Amino acid sequence: MRILVIDDDALVGKSLARLLRAHDVEVMAGAANALEPICAGDYDAIFCDLMMPGVSGPELFAMVEARNPGVADRFIFVTGGAYTPELSEFIAGGQRRVLNKPFDRDTLQAMLDSIGPGLAQGR
Repeated sequence: MRILVIDDDALVGKSLARLLRAHDVEVMAGAANALEPICAGDYDAIFCDLMMPGVSGPELFAMVEARNPGVADRFIFVTGGAYTPELSEFIAGGQRRVLNKPFDRDTLQAMLDSIGPGLAQGR
């Protein structure tokens, strides 16, 4: 799989990349430069932090959904669970995949499996 990890916490980005090392993983420190590559449809899965400075996960998701709705289905939101009322509404408002920290390899794999049959095991 080709996977993008977007997280303003470098340790989280590195941890996810390490757990996903069997795949082609790219890590970005924030959402500002992620829109174009995501909308090009180059990624099978996108792990995106919910709360980031500048452009938040939900804001990036809305931009992607407006430009390329099929790609929006590939998002997996990563969070420590500290929800604002807006984030709670965002999560509750759709069929969003949410990976709560801390997580283990099995939970991470289940999230990848939920994106599409066979994708998580390779093409």
